[in-house]
Amino acid sequence: MILLLSKKHKNNLKIICLVKTKPIFKKKSLLSNYLIFFLIFFISFLFLRKFTLFLFITIIVSMFTYFNYHIKLPFDLSPVLFFSLFFSREYSLFHSFFFIIFSGIIPMILAGGSFDVTTLYYFCIRFSVNFLNVYLRSFVAIPVYIFMFLLDHFFGSLGAVFLFSSNPIKEFLNLIVQIITDLFYLFAFLWVLRLFI
Repeated sequence: MILLLSKKHKNNLKIICLVKTKPIFKKKSLLSNYLIFFLIFFISFLFLRKFTLFLFITIIVSMFTYFNYHIKLPFDLSPVLFFSLFFSREYSLFHSFFFIIFSGIIPMILAGGSFDVTTLYYFCIRFSVNFLNVYLRSFVAIPVYIFMFLLDHFFGSLGAVFLFSSNPIKEFLNLIVQIITDLFYLFAFLWVLRLFI
């Protein structure tokens, strides 16, 4: 914006004109920023493939979790459980722990949730399931994932009803929806792997 001032001596009037200027290099700089970002991502993926993949999934899932809690969906549709199991199996228990904190708990708090006894209970269940998952690496992955989904959601719903006096019907529906959601993430992930392998 450029401000032009001119003064008429006869009438002592000040005329103020605002002239809007168009940024010439804005589109070019935006495009170059995207190119630099993708170039850095590509190079880091070539040399630090596992770390880059872990970081990329953590950022995407944390955004999804934030959105899930921000719009206050009645069910948790985030893929935190599935990817935490994936990381505890393919990476380590530490990666899974880090992922649950940064993709599940922190986005939930930032979206207006609170870290209370129920959150701590669900976190302990999820971490325990991942701990067990580490010792089942020698077994076929898909049946183990499905068993872990059932285990996590069953004990989560059980605790919600008997420890936190939640509505049993609501928790049963929650159980069904979350198992179906996690199965969807599992088979969608396998489909994506088939495209690239």
